[in-house]
Amino acid sequence: MVGSIVYGWRGSGAITGIFKACGVMQSMDNGPIEQYSRAFAELKRASGKGGAKAPHKPVLLLTILAEIEFGRLDQNRIELTEELISAFHLMWQALVTDTQWVPQIVMPFIRLASEGFWHLRQGNTELERTELIQNEKSVVRTQRAIEYARFDPQLWQLMMNHLNRKILKQVLVDTYFVERRDALEAVSNVVPVDSQIERLIELAATPFRRSVKPLEKSEDDMVYLRNRLFPKVIKNIYRAECAVCGITVNDSRSNYVVLDAAHIMDYSVFHNDDPRNGIALCKNHHAGFDSGCFSISAEYRLIVNAKARVPVEYAKQGTPIRMPEVHTCAPAQDALAWHRNHKLR
Repeated sequence: MVGSIVYGWRGSGAITGIFKACGVMQSMDNGPIEQYSRAFAELKRASGKGGAKAPHKPVLLLTILAEIEFGRLDQNRIELTEELISAFHLMWQALVTDTQWVPQIVMPFIRLASEGFWHLRQGNTELERTELIQNEKSVVRTQRAIEYARFDPQLWQLMMNHLNRKILKQVLVDTYFVERRDALEAVSNVVPVDSQIERLIELAATPFRRSVKPLEKSEDDMVYLRNRLFPKVIKNIYRAECAVCGITVNDSRSNYVVLDAAHIMDYSVFHNDDPRNGIALCKNHHAGFDSGCFSISAEYRLIVNAKARVPVEYAKQGTPIRMPEVHTCAPAQDALAWHRNHKLR
């Protein structure tokens, strides 16, 4: 818990005004929420160019409040998941306009522990904010070092109440993002994961890169999200159909089992989760594609390996594949060329 509760504390005029705006009469019973409101309004933040302060901590706290509000977080156990990272980036896009700051969730996830109400855990052990952990920027390595974070039990209980969440949200917005209040409301009904899937699809309009930094070494949240959301992105743009045979299953749970998001260039070599290095294939055709039974031409037609005994019902020479509905996500020519050169042997 942060410090000691001073009952009857009235805080700054701004926080007093927030309580009134939320319809809360200040009294001794409001001591805890007043104290945490003050803690939220006085976050320790790194300095940047021109005296600007890092926005990471308030963005993460607003993200968590929103996740609770929409029922996506209901336990005092906050993990670095693709859902939380997606929500963080959606909130960042809405609130942060200063481009000197890089949207990395690991930084506030670790450094909020300096505020006293946020605790890093590995099993039943509370972790110290060692310099090794504090300087970490990789999502994957942080996940290995920190199992989850938790709030003070008292603060968590307060956050379970809608009115208290409203107060804390208002404190954060008015203190750090008062000019972006309307932008925050504009994303309130957006599903974060769906938003990031759309963003990853849009990134396919940028130049294609064959190779990227391995996931555990990358400090870019989007590399992690691209990896975790790759299956959803590929199945989305291919309408949940195999690009070769067109098989699909109406039941999304069955479809997840039957249909794979296949990498064209080996992931183990290139670490590339760009949608243009992916193709939706049923398990039968995924196995044949990876083993070199067939490949795909520059004209997006099947090339059957002359050395493989492939039944015509399985793959017929020259048959066009089913293309993604987003044309910018079509398999990259560079990726297809690599597959032909390395798999058709």
